[in-house]
This record gives sequence, structure tokens and C-alpha cells, in this order.
Amino acid sequence: MVENNKEDTEVKCIFCGRDLNRSEMVRYRGAISCRDCAEKQKPDSNPIIRPFVYLAGIGCLIGMLTFIYFTLHITLYSQVFPTSYIQPLGPFFGGMILTQVFVAFGLYAINRIHLYQASIIGTLTSLLAAVSSTFALFDFITVGPYFIVNESVFPKTLDYYPTAMATYILFVIVTALAILLHMANTKTEYVSIISVVLFLLSTLIVMSIWILAGFLNIAAYAVAFGFFVSRKQGHEELQIRPL
Repeated sequence: MVENNKEDTEVKCIFCGRDLNRSEMVRYRGAISCRDCAEKQKPDSNPIIRPFVYLAGIGCLIGMLTFIYFTLHITLYSQVFPTSYIQPLGPFFGGMILTQVFVAFGLYAINRIHLYQASIIGTLTSLLAAVSSTFALFDFITVGPYFIVNESVFPKTLDYYPTAMATYILFVIVTALAILLHMANTKTEYVSIISVVLFLLSTLIVMSIWILAGFLNIAAYAVAFGFFVSRKQGHEELQIRPL
């Protein structure tokens, strides 16, 4: 802040208002201030909590392995036992619980500085999906893999758990949006764009078409793994320059 007097020109710190002499002046983000105030205005120098994004990477690996197992199992065995085939929902929901919980940490870490509310929404959505998957897993284990309609017995499939699938799709969409928001504060990267596209495509495919939807999810988690573990500082640090 510059004030013009009749006799002299006074320069004040834009933050604390203290008069500054020439040796005390610095410029930070276009403003003239004292060095102490400029240091206080600097954001966290390490906004990405690295253990959190590594956990998210582990979650993506678990998700990838879960979909590989589930998709190949259906592809190989559903045609052999078309009427009595039981989908491996126990391992599937177990893997999804771990995936969603671990990815929740990554969604919090990548946007916690610039978009704190978005990071909280992403985390809560992941945990909601994990809770829904937990209820589905509990039902499958305790009640059994069959259900009865009009005295006819049918094996349970993913369609039997619409709430779990709806929250999983919501989780995927929110994950894609969180990555997009992160891109707004960093340079555009191919790994970010590809992971978003694959996640969104996976929500558009009917989940019963597993030969397609399954491999789309596998690819999405593989690319998302690269996205999370490659996270660096979430913003370009501006330097404090003396005048």
C-alpha cells in the first residue's frame, strides 16, 4: 500500500499496515508487504499428504484386482452353469469396501487445500459407498446366495443389491469430479484426463454387460493408480521477491 504525502511517499504493508523502509519491502502475489506477513500468506508447502495418496493407490490396485477376478469368473463360469451360477459377490463386495475406504483418503488429500469442501464430499461419498457394500456383503454371507420369489429359488446377482450398486456408481462419478477439480489447480495431465474418461464411461455401461463394464473398471482403476501415486505438490508455489 502506497500513501502519497506532501513531503515523502510512505509504503505500508498491505497486510498489517506497518510502514516499511526499502530493505523491508517484498512482493508476493503482486502485493507489497513485509516478509513476515508474506510468509504467513503462503499456503501449506506440502498440501498433498503423501501417505494418503499412496493408500488411494493401494485402493485402486485392490479395485483393479477385484474387477479382474469378478469379470473373469463371470466370463468363464456363467456359461457353464447358466441356471445355477452364483456370482462371487463375497470377494467382490469385500474388495470394494477396501477400495472405497482407501480411495477416500486420496480424495481428501488431493483437494484439501484449495477445495476443502469438495475433498470432504468426496471422502464422505466414498465412505457411504463402503458402508453400502458392507451391508450387501453382510446380507450375502449371513442370509445366503439365494432368494425366493413365488416359491422359486434364484441365485443373487449384483442386481439384487441396487443400493450398493447405486452408491458405487455415485462413488465413481464423485471420484471423477474430484480428479477434474484437482486438475483445475494443476497443469492438465493425460493420466488425469484418461482416468476421468474411463471412470465416467464405466458408469454408462449396464453393469450386467460384464465383459465390457468389468474391463472398463479395470482400466479406470489402473490409470487412477498412476494418477494418485504421481501426485506432487498441489499448487505452483509463488516466490517472495525482495524489491
